[in-house]
Amino acid sequence: MLYQRLQPVWKRLRDSRPTLALSGGLDSMVLLHLLLRCRADTGMPFSAAHVHHGLSANADAWARFCQDFCTAHDVPFYLLKVQVENRGEGWEAAARKARYQALAGVSSETLLLAHHADDQRETFLLAALRGGGTRALAAMPAAAEMSAIRLLRPLLNVSRAELADYARAHAITHIEDESNSNPRFLRNWLRHQLLPFALQRLPQLPQQLDTAVAAAQQDLALLDEFTRSDREYVCADGVFQCLRWCELSELRRRNLLHDFAKQHNLGNPSRAAVYAFERTLAAAPTQHAEWSLPHGTAVAHQGRLLPAPHSLMHPLWLKQPLIGTAAQLAQNCGMEWRTGRGFSADILQHTLQLRPPVPSDRMMWRGTRKTVKRILQEHGVPPRLRPIFPIWCNLHGECLAISGIGVSDAVAVDSGLIPYLPDWENYFIRPNKQPSPAVT
Repeated sequence: MLYQRLQPVWKRLRDSRPTLALSGGLDSMVLLHLLLRCRADTGMPFSAAHVHHGLSANADAWARFCQDFCTAHDVPFYLLKVQVENRGEGWEAAARKARYQALAGVSSETLLLAHHADDQRETFLLAALRGGGTRALAAMPAAAEMSAIRLLRPLLNVSRAELADYARAHAITHIEDESNSNPRFLRNWLRHQLLPFALQRLPQLPQQLDTAVAAAQQDLALLDEFTRSDREYVCADGVFQCLRWCELSELRRRNLLHDFAKQHNLGNPSRAAVYAFERTLAAAPTQHAEWSLPHGTAVAHQGRLLPAPHSLMHPLWLKQPLIGTAAQLAQNCGMEWRTGRGFSADILQHTLQLRPPVPSDRMMWRGTRKTVKRILQEHGVPPRLRPIFPIWCNLHGECLAISGIGVSDAVAVDSGLIPYLPDWENYFIRPNKQPSPAVT
């Protein structure tokens, strides 16, 4: 029986308090029923979350169905409403992206997804039809990490027909999404037209597709081993070093660029984009270059490749100067304080402003009055970041400090406080190895 087949899954879930992504369709309702049986046998608590996309006239009814069922069976329930924005990737892909973003916010360390064996085969075929590589052909893993959440797909070895049989045997009600029968979507065309026709000629096709997916997943695991090794070498000091990257073969360089975009949540680049930037960076690894990606930019500067996501390029202080006590400004902008030659401790209660630099900004720095632009250059801040770098000023607009770099000689004290942004500190500031000469 299906419940007994999944005993290893129940053992893995016992202490994790999982959350089920509940659409209300056949597969997720069957998994919900199985979880209720597991809870009755072991006492394992779990919750359910339904994502309301608002794309169907029936969306409200689906949400009520899921909520009423969970209420009747004493299952904690989350209703997650999202707005789907189609930015050229298609409504299906846009809805999937919004769904995963919403589910990632659910307070659970384990998220259960009800994808089954037929979903896996369709995903493989879609990847093949779209010209996908090993990563795409490997389809969906049974377990994966998403942000701080573990994804589990316990039904990947169970067919849609088996789930339907289980639902009939236990009188499980479910909803039908009308879009699942629309052949306008490529997946539905595969499911309802291509695969039934192919099965007439190739009755072993499901098993052959399963074998192909397993082979692609093994190849991907091997590729990931090489990727981790290359990443550890190239990023040995915590930052992507372009000269070390150049020592790799062309194929491994391209693979590591793709990995860089993934590691820093910059989006999935096209193969052509990876090829083009690989050639640019390999030709001049120590020169400045920028790589535009779906969710940000990769910036090559002074031999380092640095991530600049869209969120970083639009900080709070860019729209207008922020005014408040230093403590309030630091807290609101995610800044921290470290000790060094910096502000005296009473600065935390002083009213200051936080803003991006302007060309006229100057500051007493190591005995010389310098422009903020020059100080940023000397500390390896990439050109793209200089116009938005956070500087601290008094209410007259005079520059008192540059976040993460230091405090003006005019107000600095030994063992003082220096404000800094942790994410920026790790990537965008390089210590100035040639200090400015003192004024004589």
